[in-house]
Amino acid sequence: QDELSGAPRVPPARTPSPEPTMAFDRIAPLERELASTLTGWVRSDPRGIESAGSFYLNLIDRDHILQDYERAVFDYVTLNLPADKTRIVEVGVGYGILSILLAAAGYEVVAFEGSALRLAGLQFLAESIAERVPGLLTRLHPVCGWFPDALEPSMLEGERQNVLVMTNVVSTATDERRDVILTAAGKFDDLIIDTTRF
Repeated sequence: QDELSGAPRVPPARTPSPEPTMAFDRIAPLERELASTLTGWVRSDPRGIESAGSFYLNLIDRDHILQDYERAVFDYVTLNLPADKTRIVEVGVGYGILSILLAAAGYEVVAFEGSALRLAGLQFLAESIAERVPGLLTRLHPVCGWFPDALEPSMLEGERQNVLVMTNVVSTATDERRDVILTAAGKFDDLIIDTTRF
């Protein structure tokens, strides 16, 4: 109660503290645009449908296309690694949505994809938003080939920290092939590997 009037005291209104915003939330509209653009690109050409396969055909009709583990990678990278000092090398990027979003966030990104058709989709997507994301095409370096066969030493040169990202490496790779991949991974400063998919 208020000591002077005897009326019940009303506690001051408190402004609720905002929930911590994950880094990905800032770029989610761009992901939705890329998903929509990719849907149109895939559906417009039989080669697009062929390149998508059942995995992507199940994803492209949603309003977002990234998997939860890819969103977690985006958040981890953008919250912990400075864009101006970090180079991301992503293996098996598919249509490269994660690679494109990381490049849009300011990172230099080398994106390896073995399928020329999927890489064409990546390039189409990157070009579709390039005017609105200054420097995107200079930071994004698509590579058509398998990792580490297509890895050139020049791709890792410079002062940047090299971070290898592997979230969707096919689990059917032979033991010998996995050894080759892991040996090449030793050239990197840091690794982000989804061990459930390796």
